Amino acid sequence: MRGSTRPAPGHDDHYLNWLRTAQPHPPEEQAEAVRRAEELMAYVRETWLPEPKMQDGPQTRYFRELDARADQLPPPHLPFFWDNVSYLLHGWFATGAWRRARQAEEKHALPVDADHLIANALLLTGDFGLRGPEQGRHLRWLQEALPPERAHRETARFIEATAARNSLEPPADLVGLVRTATAAAGLGAEENTRLLGVMVRGECAWRAHETLLQDIAEVFAAARPDDEVRLRLLSLFTRTQTKTNGKGLLQVLRKSGAFEAMVSGRLVPEGGCGGWLTGFVDHYSYYWTPNVSLKSQPLPAELYALLPELAGPLKAEGKPVRIHHERGRRGRLDGRLADTCLQLGISVQDPGPGTLLDLPPRRKDDYAHLRADPVLGPRTARVVFRPGGGGLLV
Repeated sequence: MRGSTRPAPGHDDHYLNWLRTAQPHPPEEQAEAVRRAEELMAYVRETWLPEPKMQDGPQTRYFRELDARADQLPPPHLPFFWDNVSYLLHGWFATGAWRRARQAEEKHALPVDADHLIANALLLTGDFGLRGPEQGRHLRWLQEALPPERAHRETARFIEATAARNSLEPPADLVGLVRTATAAAGLGAEENTRLLGVMVRGECAWRAHETLLQDIAEVFAAARPDDEVRLRLLSLFTRTQTKTNGKGLLQVLRKSGAFEAMVSGRLVPEGGCGGWLTGFVDHYSYYWTPNVSLKSQPLPAELYALLPELAGPLKAEGKPVRIHHERGRRGRLDGRLADTCLQLGISVQDPGPGTLLDLPPRRKDDYAHLRADPVLGPRTARVVFRPGGGGLLV
């Protein structure tokens, strides 16, 4: 190799720029290597990118043709080739190419330029998108490859870049990664909260998994976040690819002090307390099944534990709260939620006839307050009041 110059990440000709600058082949072989690389990149742009491909989860079928061609490359070429491919893709797709570049470095024990790898990961997570597992892989590499203070600094930069532009899910073990980085740098609970607060303010927070939210709740209990983060939490309703009922989010709101601040009136989310409750119902009354259909689910017990504290502010707002949702073919109303709200004196918006009243399974209740309500009571005339029952409102 005549040099080790690495081109800046992000260029559409990243692979060719490296090959021409570093000249890793003997003089008599260099021109042929460049020619083959030009043909390969022309194939990527003109044939592989435009053709439809199977978007399988492991990405083995999606990248099958490129994997076969990459197998013919000398190992030192692989990180530059796959990084170049990642710059031509976005999100889920860019993630697969980035992962192949890092796997090649590990498999072939290739030299790694830490500054280049850091800049490349910042670019990918900010402009092209890295998924949670790959974000976690990079954060672990920072801790393994760098001195503690710099590892912490680069962890913070990466989280900030991800929060600023990346809407893909954060790593499920993000809290553990943050705690390890801050502890190694001699920092404590306040820094954990600051870094996780950065993540919470980003678009990626919408896809945070339930277990991650539960871990974040413990961090925020140890050192509460500022009001900017807490106000953000009051507008955050996570939606992931897996079934979730909002239990983790409620733990974060409670332990961070966000719920307390909302009830006291110190922090007011859009739409007030009523708007927050409506948002929670809209997001967690159902989930998507693997065959992409909607299925109703009971709201978490943790929500009912909070309703007595919400009752005063909701009554003070002076208007009925919408607690039915209209996803799917018809509107749906959770009978337990409606009955509990009415019992607490919370006025409930009339969902109108044709709305399906759902009654939670394995719960015996006479729904006396719902039946006695002057507006909703008459609408339940045809409802079967038994666990798991329900019916259309008239």
